[in-house]
Amino acid sequence: MRDLIIVLTIALVSIVVRTGRIPLQAEETRRGQFAVEMLRSGDWVMTTQQGLPFIDRPPAQYWVIAASFALAGGVEPGVNAGVGRWTLRAPTLISTVLTALLVWWFARKQWGDLAGLTAGIAYPTMAMILDIGRLAETEAQFALLLSASLLIWQYLYASGRPAWQHFAIGYTLCALAALTKGTQAPVAFGGMVVLILAWRRDWNTLFSIWHAVGIALLAGIIAIWQIPSFAATGWKGVWESWFMEASNRTDAGLGLIKHLATFPFQLLGELLPWSLTLLIFAFPSVRTAIAKNEKRSLASLLLTLVPIILPVWLVASANIRYAMPAVPIFAILIGIAISKSANTTAKTPLARALKWSTRGLSVLIVAAVIAMILISLITTTSSPTWMQYVDQPIWLAVLQAAIGVGAAIVIYRSSAGSDVPTPRQAVIAGGFFAAAFSACTLAGVYINRTRDVELLVHEARAAVPSEELVSLGTIHHQFVFNWPRPIPVVSFDRDASNGQSKYFVFNRPDDENDASRMPPFRWREITRIELNRHRGINNGETVIIGERLE
Repeated sequence: MRDLIIVLTIALVSIVVRTGRIPLQAEETRRGQFAVEMLRSGDWVMTTQQGLPFIDRPPAQYWVIAASFALAGGVEPGVNAGVGRWTLRAPTLISTVLTALLVWWFARKQWGDLAGLTAGIAYPTMAMILDIGRLAETEAQFALLLSASLLIWQYLYASGRPAWQHFAIGYTLCALAALTKGTQAPVAFGGMVVLILAWRRDWNTLFSIWHAVGIALLAGIIAIWQIPSFAATGWKGVWESWFMEASNRTDAGLGLIKHLATFPFQLLGELLPWSLTLLIFAFPSVRTAIAKNEKRSLASLLLTLVPIILPVWLVASANIRYAMPAVPIFAILIGIAISKSANTTAKTPLARALKWSTRGLSVLIVAAVIAMILISLITTTSSPTWMQYVDQPIWLAVLQAAIGVGAAIVIYRSSAGSDVPTPRQAVIAGGFFAAAFSACTLAGVYINRTRDVELLVHEARAAVPSEELVSLGTIHHQFVFNWPRPIPVVSFDRDASNGQSKYFVFNRPDDENDASRMPPFRWREITRIELNRHRGINNGETVIIGERLE
């Protein structure tokens, strides 16, 4: 129970604290707008933007966000409190915390308390999770559902449970993951099942009736949404929902060669600061400490990584975040490495490496918190942009420094009393500092660098006599989501506003002197809003609000 509380606390501090102050950015408002329009229309099959069909990936994430809005009592952004940053991001935050608890449970069951504690702490404090594990993107929910299908199947299979159980539960979770993001889920889950059962030569299970039933269950759950979706969009909708994103990212040239070469280093970077602990497996004393039955479990985890990582690695323009479902598996591997290092004997190369690395880590932590305090003291409006991003209130820098110094002392002492460091205290201390660094510095960077479009739209509302707008063509989802009323789309012609609101909005064209791209009637500009996510950068998409004068 104590370890559970520690893991839960670190996960919550890492990704929840100050998240409500981070402005919405990137695709968050698109996801939120899909959910809002589902609540307005009652159509849970088709995604729409401004009432027009918008074929996207399968909609399970939007169902969950819509449920979050509804439970909070809101439908309209800016009108009811139910639609906002917290309720939009709540499914992501819950998914990230549940994934941390999942890897803690699995590693503890299979490898012991220290492995579970380390895995549970490592997952929510890795760079990739700290980056997108708090935003309303698809990856957190997808990683939870897919890793749950992979790990629960492995646990039930290794425990000797009946085949119907692990196939039914595994394929059900896989189907929910597929309805969240698409084909990556069945490729990863099906690939894992085939690789593990073939490696173990368990042909009876691989070709059993229950495996076929599991596949049928996968297809049946997906069909509940796919059949009405097909009726509405046809084969074009099927293709765009499941395959368009992947097909748009193919590249067989120099881009692919560069991606193949750099992807492993990108992935290790996203696993920092914990990825360095994977080097522990390079020491023979650790490999020999793994028992024969444990080697089978370790091999299963490694095989699980193959169908997750390989498709992302082989597609040149695949974003590194598409490998996020592999992060829970790496967290478990890190937990295994740390737990096995605790059994090393004194005066071995591993013992010496651990001793000096923990002492070096304590020094780095102290240096980092001192640097943060200095930046907070000397940063002005004329300082370099990166300093203004990192700058934070001095009280917050001092709080982070106090936690950092305390963690550094604990980490240093874990290696000072004996020739072999005691990893449990170091892992807990490191986890709490990583959580504090996320809540203070990283959240501060997000807050300082991100343009608050919600605030800009609120200010624009004060300049517009009526909240009833029409848009000349579809406009950027950031504006649509933050405007407090639906914005119907009208054609971009001289009669665009006849019979409707005299106030309108449109996307600023690249060339405002091109009359064909501007409103074809007399009008005046009321205001314009820059939508580039970074403050101070005005080369992104801009919307213009105007009033028709005729």
